[in-house]
Formats: sequence, structure tokens, C-alpha cells
Amino acid sequence: VAKVTISFGTDPTQYPAAMAGGAFAYTIALSSGTTHLAAGSPTPTAYVHAYDASGKEIYNQKTDPAF
Repeated sequence: VAKVTISFGTDPTQYPAAMAGGAFAYTIALSSGTTHLAAGSPTPTAYVHAYDASGKEIYNQKTDPAF
């Protein structure tokens, strides 16, 4: 795995995750007025995407949740 990204809920936008030593981390910040989430709504589900060195997606948690 050369790159890991994260998408949230039904939004297809992928955000970079920090990766080092085979582990990755990501953060999410939601603010009222900039999202369509109602107050008290749960945080959208995060989905992991992994890419090889050529840029080909090799894993998509949304379509292949078994890892």
C-alpha cells in the first residue's frame, strides 16, 4: 500500500490519511452551517481506500468491507 484515503458516508470525496510504518490515521472536523447534518446527527461512516504505487485502487472498504 502506497497511499490511503478516507471517504465519509455517501460523499465520494476522498481525503488523505497520514501513513507511517504500516499504520494510518485520519481526522474529521464537522461544523454546523457547512454540512447538511442536523444537530445531534451521528458522524458519517468512514470508508478506507488503499492504492498501490502506480495509483491503482487495490482496496475500497465501501464495496469490499471484508479485509
